[in-house]
Order: sequence, then structure tokens, then C-alpha cells
Amino acid sequence: MSSPCGCTLALCSATALCRCSSCVGAANDLVPDSAVVLPVNNFGQNALRLAAIKTLDHALTNCPRACAAFVDALGLKSAFAAFMGKGQKTSGVSSRRNGESAARARATEERAVSVIASLFANVEPGTEPHARLCAKFVEDDHAKVDRLVELWRAYAARVAGVEAAQRRSVAPGGALEGADEDELYVERLGGGLYTLERLACILGAAFATGHAGIRERTLLQMELSAGDGDGDGDGDGDASPAAREARLLRPVRDVLETHAENIGDADGEEEQMRRRMRVVKLIVALGG
Repeated sequence: MSSPCGCTLALCSATALCRCSSCVGAANDLVPDSAVVLPVNNFGQNALRLAAIKTLDHALTNCPRACAAFVDALGLKSAFAAFMGKGQKTSGVSSRRNGESAARARATEERAVSVIASLFANVEPGTEPHARLCAKFVEDDHAKVDRLVELWRAYAARVAGVEAAQRRSVAPGGALEGADEDELYVERLGGGLYTLERLACILGAAFATGHAGIRERTLLQMELSAGDGDGDGDGDGDASPAAREARLLRPVRDVLETHAENIGDADGEEEQMRRRMRVVKLIVALGG
């Protein structure tokens, strides 16, 4: 088991690997690729798990080299364990401790989603790391696809609740009267939209693989969700498989379109356009 001191060194090393979002420059060559996976060694320790995955999230964001190194270092197992909610325990001692455990579990879940979205965004399709990433959604009878749609449904419901509250608050006399769309969008991001956007990116990337099993399992789970009242109809009028696909994936495309529209230019217009085009490709893969 890693000591707390060792954990701190590992976290610093992983962060240093991708200090800049573009992952270029001589400084990047000074840190061994294996450093990015060291925080995963602490996933088994409840007190360190969240800190470890936070560090991984930051290290992998917009950094293709770190993402490839993470997959090569066998980090997928730990990332997907967090994604599936494994190892999350709630305390039976008090409601306060149960609440703290639930908050840590939610934060870990959201970071795991962000990590996997970064991997899909930065690992080159057609490479062995990309094939290994895609294979995770096939193994165990597509259990990761089931979990992906489960999380999509949960966060979509959270965001819908925030939007409903906003509609009430922007009315005359409401707390958000006069708020502009940018302010409302930022509030929705904090209310679950940020994670919902990452889930949409994962859904799009997984669907874009063209793997028949992944695609059909995704559609099946989305249809089951729609049947529970979270969709836009039962689809009895679908004229073709393509129409069914378009209907079921429309909510995902809508989220991705909003995401693309709100990608800023803080890292320059060229990077803004690159990220937007990446999202547009996902929209196209989903039938947009």
C-alpha cells in the first residue's frame, strides 16, 4: 500500500506530466509516461481515491500523450471500476457520515466520467489503446454501456430539474429575473450539465466505433429509458431502424449541440475550432 507521502509525490508527478493543455514542449519530456498512472494505486484507499481520480482528470484533459500512457500503463481497469461505482462504501455510523460518503461517491463518479471522456477525445482511433478502450464497452455483456445510459438518464433528470427551477426563477420577481443565457448555462453546468455533456461525448464516441453490439445495446437501453417516461414517445410510429435511431439519440445530439456552441476560445480560436469540430463529428456519428 502506498504511503501518504508516496501518494503526494505520485499526484505531483501526474499533474506535472500535463501542465499545459497542448501537451507540447521540452518540459513534457522530463516526466516519465508511467507517472500518470501512479495515482491509481491509491484507488483502494477511501481517503485517497477521490484525490487520485481528480489528479488523473486534470492530467488527462486535452493531453493525448498522457491518455495513451494511461492506457498503456493498464489504467483502464481502475478508471472503469470508478465509473461502475465499485468500491464505494457508505457508513452505517451516522447520517452525516453517510452524506459525506454519498458526496464522495458522486464526486468520484463525475471525475470518472470526465476521465473516460478525455480518453475518447485524445486517444487516436485505429490504435491499440483506442481498441482497448472500446473493448471495455463490450466486455461483461456490455455492462459499461448499461451503466453509461443509466448515468445519462440520472444526470438528464438532474439537469431537467435545474432547468425547471430556472424557468420559475427568471419569471418577474424571481431570484434570477434578468439573468442572461450565459449565467443560466453556467448554473446548469454546476447542476449536472457538465457531467451530462461528458456522458454525451462518451455516448457519441462509443456509437461512432460502429460496433454493432455497442450500438444496439445503446439503443436498447435508451429505448427502455424512454419507455419509463424519460424519452419523447414510445416510437410506435418509427418508419425504419434509422428513424428509431434518430429519435432515441436526439436528446444526446441536443446536449452535444449546446456543448459545441458554448466551447470558449480561452485557448485560442484554433483550439476552439478543433474542439468544436470534434463534437460535431460526434453529432454526425449520432445521426445529426
